[in-house]
Amino acid sequence: MPVISQRKTITLALLMGSCMSAPITAAYAQQDTAAGRTTRGLDEIVVTAQKRSESALDVPISIAAYSGETLEERTLRNLEDISLVTPGLTLDQSGGFGGQTVSIRGIAPTAGAATTGFYLDETPLQQPTTIFSPAVVPVVFDLDRVEILRGPQGTLYGAGSMGGTVRFIQTQPDLTEASATLNAEVAKTDDGGVTPQFSIYGGAPLVNDRVAFRAGFYYRDEAGWIDRHDRDTGAVVEDDVNDTQTIAARLALLFQVSDEFSISPSVFYQKTEADDMDLYWADAGLNNTFTDRAQPEDDEYLVANLTADYDFGAFSVKSVSSFINRDFSQINDWTDSDGASLPFILGGIRSEVFMVPFEPAVLTDDFVGHMYWSTDQKAYSQEIRFFSNDTGDSKLSWIAGFYYQRSEYERIRHEYQDINAESINTLGFPIDDIVFQGPLSDELGLPVSYFDTVDNVESEVAGFANLTYNFTEQLSASAGVRISRTKFQASQVQNGFWVGGETSAIGTQSETPISPKFNINYEPSENHTLYASAAKGFRIGGTNPDYSVSTTCAPDLPGGSNPTEFNSDQLWSYEVGSKNRLAEGRVNLNVSGFHIDWKDIQGAITLPTCLNVYTDNLGDAKVDGFDVELGVQLTDSFTASITAGYADGRYSETVMDDYGQTLVQKDQELGVPKLNGSATLFYDGQIAGVDTFGNISVSHAGKYERTGPDGVVGADAEIRDAEAVTQLSGRLGVRLGAVSLSLFAENLTNETPELGKTRVFGGSPILLIRTLRPRTIGAALKYDFN
Repeated sequence: MPVISQRKTITLALLMGSCMSAPITAAYAQQDTAAGRTTRGLDEIVVTAQKRSESALDVPISIAAYSGETLEERTLRNLEDISLVTPGLTLDQSGGFGGQTVSIRGIAPTAGAATTGFYLDETPLQQPTTIFSPAVVPVVFDLDRVEILRGPQGTLYGAGSMGGTVRFIQTQPDLTEASATLNAEVAKTDDGGVTPQFSIYGGAPLVNDRVAFRAGFYYRDEAGWIDRHDRDTGAVVEDDVNDTQTIAARLALLFQVSDEFSISPSVFYQKTEADDMDLYWADAGLNNTFTDRAQPEDDEYLVANLTADYDFGAFSVKSVSSFINRDFSQINDWTDSDGASLPFILGGIRSEVFMVPFEPAVLTDDFVGHMYWSTDQKAYSQEIRFFSNDTGDSKLSWIAGFYYQRSEYERIRHEYQDINAESINTLGFPIDDIVFQGPLSDELGLPVSYFDTVDNVESEVAGFANLTYNFTEQLSASAGVRISRTKFQASQVQNGFWVGGETSAIGTQSETPISPKFNINYEPSENHTLYASAAKGFRIGGTNPDYSVSTTCAPDLPGGSNPTEFNSDQLWSYEVGSKNRLAEGRVNLNVSGFHIDWKDIQGAITLPTCLNVYTDNLGDAKVDGFDVELGVQLTDSFTASITAGYADGRYSETVMDDYGQTLVQKDQELGVPKLNGSATLFYDGQIAGVDTFGNISVSHAGKYERTGPDGVVGADAEIRDAEAVTQLSGRLGVRLGAVSLSLFAENLTNETPELGKTRVFGGSPILLIRTLRPRTIGAALKYDFN
């Protein structure tokens, strides 16, 4: 399918906005006049997307915002749930090691740095995809709201916010009122276990109008549904292996030192322990696996923040100091990878021993391979920003500031095997003399065949400013720029059989990216906004190990070496949009159309023999699309919401490597669904005199191609085509004073689409699949102590 032109995309978006708004406005005007009553408008959410408090309907960018109450009512527990109902927000669930990646408007990372910014309040959370750990995503717990900002946000949010930014905004302490909420629920998953969840949170003034606190605790033991079997007998070794336990806690204080000065320290802690991966083997059947060992994952992090505000009257100053400490670890079953490759590689080394080639299954009967990964992250950031206050008599508003961030990552991985006498006898010689390096095994106390440690340091120093000028009450324009100095330093040491002995590499990469943004905003009335914008985004570059020093990788490098660094990639996004309040506030309609030019895309290249991966800049791409969000207050009790997003992203050129392989092909898709959307019907009224609430929601994500076409490196016809995903969920409950009781269902029709599909290792016949959690039905209780 050809790429939609920029002109057609913009025209389509505006036509949809004008054509849909006219009949809706007329219909509701007639209905309200005939009924002779006052209508009740839709709720509005105040956001800080532009680092100022504004109604989401007044912000001249494409934004999706969900209040804490909406997240709870719609059973949106995590980022995956939110992505199913948010146009343009996509999780890549291909199932590879290192977790899921996140993209907005088709700007998906396959290597290098993240393309989507993540924030907890004012603290940046993103990290490189090369660290082999998932994005840092807080649980949905005591949140005031979640904001999804579409399009590059580099001017105000810096590196990494190329496709957009996701912000988790926690509820803040209240200086005047006390409140507390208790939530408890239990749910049963089809062919799985029982999930309990409990949370309590609240706050109160400690000194009226001067000091307040807010605190909370969250616990969830999420039941698994995948069974692990013995591959020889088929017997169940362990059922529901992929259960996950999560705890989270937070504490925030607010000191109103004076009418002008406030200080807000806060801390957030989260720990997740997954007993196994949410992947099943295609050959074992739906929700079954033949792994030889469990594959646990532990993720623990602490976010500390200190925010200070001072109001000077005409302008204010905000200081934001943040610290993150994260420890992540994962163990993977490497049996099939080692069992297939080890005999062949050893056969080449000790050819005199082998008269015939070994079959890949030689080591698998009584042999287990393990790969251990760990990441230790420490990140510091400091922002000081100055912004004008709305005095009502100035046509100019502005924001400016300085930003510093330093992130340190240590990634360790080592591969080890359970070697027994039978395996050694089969090979015919003492395997430990060749595979296991004595010093490594002695140091770790394990039969280690491979060891790798990487130390990365990323830093960014930036200054930014944005000016908005109001020419009239209806027309305004803004211009902003961010000038950054980024630096990436890396050192890597590898040792062991797989790399032919110890190798080391040290690299440094630095750049000075400039991220401008321009916007024009026209409000013909208080209920209508038209805007157009152009913005640039970027993510930082980095370094690669020098694989030419490895005896097993050198044959893959006919040019003698691989690139030891890669540059940042950049994009320009052009957007037009319209935001409308219609029918006396009973209808909200937001429409936007966009065109993106993405240059020097960071991509991964896998060396065919040693299977190591390096990153390089691999050509350009274009993305065209639109977003539509419609909310309608049908009656005083019924509300409907319809959303849709489309993003058609394709490479605009063919890129070859130094030895003639096609890395990407012109018109190849970027590997994310082009279409996604949702429809939800809400009820909030009385039935038989009882306050009743409920909703039913259907979400859909379209088909797409996971890999390139035949002839492209990494192409795989068996996993290329990703299925469409449709999910139905709902909730029904009653309010009895301070108590709310409800029943809910997720994946009500028990759909099993292949969300992700990958191979256990390159060339393996074993396919790993990720699907939706089976149908889950539960009951919830909420008690407000207000």
